[in-house]
Amino acid sequence: MCGRYYVDEESNEELLRIIRNLDRRLQGEGMQIPDSNDEGTHVPRKFKTGEIYPTNTAPIIARKEGNILPYAMTWGYKGFEGNKVIINARCESASEKRMFASDLDSRRIVVPASGFYEWEHSGTKTKYYFTSKQEKPLYMAGLSHPDEEEDRFVILTTSANESMKDIHNRMPVLLKEDEIEGWLSSREEAVSIMKRIPEQLHRTNTSPKEPQFEQLRFPW
Repeated sequence: MCGRYYVDEESNEELLRIIRNLDRRLQGEGMQIPDSNDEGTHVPRKFKTGEIYPTNTAPIIARKEGNILPYAMTWGYKGFEGNKVIINARCESASEKRMFASDLDSRRIVVPASGFYEWEHSGTKTKYYFTSKQEKPLYMAGLSHPDEEEDRFVILTTSANESMKDIHNRMPVLLKEDEIEGWLSSREEAVSIMKRIPEQLHRTNTSPKEPQFEQLRFPW
């Protein structure tokens, strides 16, 4: 499962390159880009960085018309009930699900991230942040679908590996950087990638620690 992730464009050169590329492309489509020196007169970005929640619009990488480029898409397919959205798809059964089958065939994407969050629910709720042990971006495999107003995406999940299975039994399908083109271009290679065990990850407990109080001794 992946219910929240983080995009830190300031601390990673590759993520910064993706974000700047997307900024330039949107500017070419007539959108004014935020300027750090501009005193609040710019038009806000149409996508989000930092902590990404379901229904946020975020940077993704897709292959369209033979070109692999960054795009902005909204996280979560529209569900069948009310305002609920579907944010993950199980890679083992995606090809059998009507909602995902055609997207797995022809609309695979990559979701770049600095890391993702997962919660442990044993007594207290503990929030963990998972990142690459090599301090590189994570490239999460995903699917996209055209909606009436905007393109939407889901993140594919697989069985958790040793680095996180004690926290949750699912984790994102992770791509190596040199697998991105194959994932986007070849269904056969995509199927092979989904069968592979993802890389081991580093995790950090991000939940606030309980305050420690010094025990007071009274004379009575």
